[in-house]
Amino acid sequence: MMLVIKKGCMKKNGLFLCCENYNFDDVNILCIGIAKKIISQIRALNTDLTNCNLVNLHTTIKNPFIRLIYIFFARKVYIKKMERFDFRLIDFVYIRRFLPLSIGFICMLKHIKTLNQNCKIMYEIPTYPYDGEHKGFKGSIFLSIDKIFRRKLKHYVDYIVTYSRDDTIFDVKTIKIINGIDCGSVHPIETQEYHQSIRLIAVAQFGLWHGYDRLIEGLYEYYKTNPIRKVYLDLIGDGDKKVLKDYLQKILQYKLQEYITYHGLLFGEDLTRVFNTTDIAVCSLANYRCFVFLSSELKSREYMARGLPMLASTKIDVLPDNYPYIQYIPENDSPVNINTVIMFYDRLVQQEDRNTQISNIRRFAEMYFDIHITMQPVIDSILNGSRV
Repeated sequence: MMLVIKKGCMKKNGLFLCCENYNFDDVNILCIGIAKKIISQIRALNTDLTNCNLVNLHTTIKNPFIRLIYIFFARKVYIKKMERFDFRLIDFVYIRRFLPLSIGFICMLKHIKTLNQNCKIMYEIPTYPYDGEHKGFKGSIFLSIDKIFRRKLKHYVDYIVTYSRDDTIFDVKTIKIINGIDCGSVHPIETQEYHQSIRLIAVAQFGLWHGYDRLIEGLYEYYKTNPIRKVYLDLIGDGDKKVLKDYLQKILQYKLQEYITYHGLLFGEDLTRVFNTTDIAVCSLANYRCFVFLSSELKSREYMARGLPMLASTKIDVLPDNYPYIQYIPENDSPVNINTVIMFYDRLVQQEDRNTQISNIRRFAEMYFDIHITMQPVIDSILNGSRV
């Protein structure tokens, strides 16, 4: 996507920088969650007063030794990729977190500020704190590198955009936003009836923090009692191979193949078809494993845009305490109590018809976390803000 700047244009012109291993020109790119999020943010940043274009700075370096050399010594790797832009005409740069940070990234920030001190640089951190997400040898190496360079952000970054409640991160003033989605691109489910059996869905790039092992363990304990009421689970996605292997082994070990279906990755109509059979959607159940205790995860927004009630362990940031369409479970490694899930579902059945339920949840999504609403604090800062 090339930047087009009209001379004399009153709009604030900007770039959205990311480092993702995606081809954003691929017609199927909207099937990938992170890519869909980036594109929706760019759409929100294109207003009557702002003009923003995507620049993907991903480099395909697989050799870990060469990558380390680039991280510490390739000072101009990103500057060279940005040579086609005249930063004297750029009013703002919005950056989705690079991991790990590198000398090339810091030099790029310095280069931008040297050319245009008034250019606002905004650095988005999708999850904070994020140190707990990085496990194992590779994760610890990347995190150690990141800690070296993130101390330098305060010299060049005007704002860190966060979904947390922190006033400052790495000594940089924050812009607090809510994680949002383009509700117009997500259709509510078509099912308009309740069921005697209950079908759960969990869609994710599976990681340790998703905690769906707790749900598998809970279903194992539940079916040991030979219940009449059936509860099913659809797992959709891929992700950490170790985590996924653990899920699949448990399903086999506990003989739950009749009740738990792993679909792998599903997109478009195939994904919609499964959603249309769903009664309750499952958010992450183990964010505490990464020391995250307030959730702004994208999946909760997508579930609600589809009109689905939810099961979660971590408090969802945007929901009031008395929100009727979510059931929280304990923030620990205990198996999910399936009877609690059943009671939650039955309470919803008694509360209202299914069509009303879907409409109410969908309306809340449109009012509180449509991307055009959630990105407004960023736009306000571009137009009016000044560095503190």
